[in-house]
Amino acid sequence: MGPMKIKESASYRVFKVFNAIILTLISVAMLYPFLYLVAQSFSSTQAIVAGEVGLIPKDFNISTYKYVITDGKFIPYYGNTIVYSIIGTVCALLFSALLAYPLSKAELYGGKAINKFIIFTMYFSGGMIPNYILMVSLGLRDTVASFILPGM
Repeated sequence: MGPMKIKESASYRVFKVFNAIILTLISVAMLYPFLYLVAQSFSSTQAIVAGEVGLIPKDFNISTYKYVITDGKFIPYYGNTIVYSIIGTVCALLFSALLAYPLSKAELYGGKAINKFIIFTMYFSGGMIPNYILMVSLGLRDTVASFILPGM
């Protein structure tokens, strides 16, 4: 005797088709700008300005990529990105773990209130301008810390 099969109802099949259509539309909406940007990066400036570029590059060239590679600034800039990402991730993970461990204990006095406060700040952040004002007032403008601290 073979494996038992459960018959899907008609409403469930309609639901699956509807979900597939919606997810496909969302995927296309998210991928289209990226593909358009890639097509523009391989097109000539004249074609871009004239609005002739679609998803397929017009007047194919790689001059922008040659410029980025030969400019000499790409490697240090990308190095900064890697450093900021690693330091920010490690710091955020460390501070999150230091906060999460005591909150995981049931006997922590005021734990529920602290938890609610943390969740509230996750939903309603202060915003970019108050963060900038804070970094300037702390003397951290144009420093590595000004990139890392707001994410923690």
